[in-house]
Amino acid sequence: MSSKTHVAARLAQRSCAWAGLIGALLLPLPSLSETLQEVYDLARQSDPRFRSAQAEARAIGMALDQAKAGFLPTVKLDLERTKTRQR
Repeated sequence: MSSKTHVAARLAQRSCAWAGLIGALLLPLPSLSETLQEVYDLARQSDPRFRSAQAEARAIGMALDQAKAGFLPTVKLDLERTKTRQR
């Protein structure tokens, strides 16, 4: 194979590759069943670092609630019932 034939063959291969790529990009995409928001939410749910950060934020919130509770008044209610019978 001469060098001119070799170069022509390579150009033809590249042209076909580019034509296929451009054709694929121009084709209409199939409709996706998930919206972008659904995909984002799914990614967040499956991210272990995000879930860890959420759990840590909830724990800090609970600790704050417990700390505030120490400053609030407490109420104590005791009930007692006695029953006596006389004969």
